[in-house]
Amino acid sequence: MKAHSFERAFLFLNSTSNMSASGLFKKYVWLVDTIRRERRISLADLNERWQRTELSEGTPLSRTSFNRHRTAVEEIFGIIIGCDADNRYYIIDSGQIQTDTVQQWMLSTLTVSNIIGDARNLHDRILLENIPVEGELLRQVVEAMQRSVKVKLEYRRYGVSTNAEWIAEPYCIKLFRRRWYMLGRLKNGTFIVFSFDRITSLHLTDESFSVAPDFDAEAYFSNYFGVMTDDRLSPQRIVIRAFGNERFAMRSLPIHSSQKVLEEHDDHIDFEVCICPTTDFFAHILSRGKWVKIISPESIAQTISEQKKQCKMMKAHNLHKMTCHLAAKMYNDADLVWDDLNIGTEVSLERDSDNPHDPYAVGVIFEKDGEKYLIGYLPKGENQEIADMLDMGWGCCYRTVISSKNPYVHPEQQIHITISIRKNENAK
Repeated sequence: MKAHSFERAFLFLNSTSNMSASGLFKKYVWLVDTIRRERRISLADLNERWQRTELSEGTPLSRTSFNRHRTAVEEIFGIIIGCDADNRYYIIDSGQIQTDTVQQWMLSTLTVSNIIGDARNLHDRILLENIPVEGELLRQVVEAMQRSVKVKLEYRRYGVSTNAEWIAEPYCIKLFRRRWYMLGRLKNGTFIVFSFDRITSLHLTDESFSVAPDFDAEAYFSNYFGVMTDDRLSPQRIVIRAFGNERFAMRSLPIHSSQKVLEEHDDHIDFEVCICPTTDFFAHILSRGKWVKIISPESIAQTISEQKKQCKMMKAHNLHKMTCHLAAKMYNDADLVWDDLNIGTEVSLERDSDNPHDPYAVGVIFEKDGEKYLIGYLPKGENQEIADMLDMGWGCCYRTVISSKNPYVHPEQQIHITISIRKNENAK
C-alpha cells in the first residue's frame, strides 16, 4: 500500500496539467482532512464548511462532485470514505493513515498547504522553514523506480571539488531532516546512499534491473537513526537520560520508532532505543549538549564522553580554522595505520611543494614509532592559505586532529580532519 499510494499520486500528477492536478489534490486533501477531523459528518455540514473555503470558489459541493472526489481519494490515496446508517461520512480504518508513511506525508504536506493557502492575507505572520526544492530530480528518480531502470548520475561530495560518476539501481528514496536521499545498489551488490542536494546531474539509462524480492525499504533503515547505515553493526539497547525541556521534546518527538520511556523522575526521563549506533546518531546526541546523557552501554557513553572532551579542549585552547575530508586517502598510507587513526588522534601538516598535481599540496602526516606515514592531503582548492603559512615557517601554529572516521563510505569521505590555530600560551 505504501508504494502504491505514492505511485498513484505520481501518475495522477503526470497525467493531468500541473494547475488542474494541484487544484484537485487540494480538494481531495481538504475532503479527507475535514472528514477525519469531524470523525463523522453529513453531506450538508460538509457542504457548509466547503463553501467557507476559497477552494469552493462560491460553488456548492454537489453530491455528484462529492462522489467523484470520494472515488478519486480511494484510487489515489487508498483511503476509503464510508457512509453510516445516518448518512454521515467517515474514514474507514483511519489508523492506516498513521502507519502508512507515504500517505501520512502526502496528506500532512498538502493539508498544511491548504491551510496556508487559505490564509494568504497572513503571509507576513506565517514563517516557514526554507526547504530545498528538488522536484525534477525527485520526479526522475521515481520514474526510474517505476520503470525499473538504472540511473547514471554525477555526484559531488562535500569538500570535494570534482564530480564522481556512478551507475546505480534506485531501490528506494527517503526523506530525512528536510533532505531527500536515494538508496542505490551498485554493480557489485553494495548499497550507497546519495543525497539529492549533492547530485549534479542524473539521467535514466535503458538498462533494466529487478529489485531483490526480499528487499524491504522500511526494514533496511529500521535499525538506524537516520540515513547512515553500517551492516557490520548490530542493534544495541541504548538508555538515554534527558533533562530539562529536552525530556519533554524527546517524549513528544521520539528519535526512533523503537523509543520507549523507562522511568520518569522530577528532573529527568530515561528513554530506551534499540538501534545501530552510527555517526549520525552520535552527532545527534552531541548536538543536545548537557541536556542528554547516555546511561548505557558503557562503550557508547565513553565514546560520547571522549568526543565532548575533545570539543571542549579544542574550544579552550584553539581557534577553529577548518574541517575537511582527507583527500587522496586511497593512494597513500592511511590503511597501513588505520587502527591507530581514531577520533582525536593528532596528525601534522607538511608541504609537498614538488607535487605535480597541485602546487599548493599539503600532506597530512601520522607518526608512529619514529616513522612518518603520509595518510592523505588537504583538499585541492582549500589548501592555499595553509600552504603559504607552512612555506613561511608557521606550521607550528596549527593543531590538526582526526575528527571523524567511517570505513563504510567512499574512501574520500572515510576520514575528516579538523585544523585549529593554537592558542599562544605566552600571550598576555
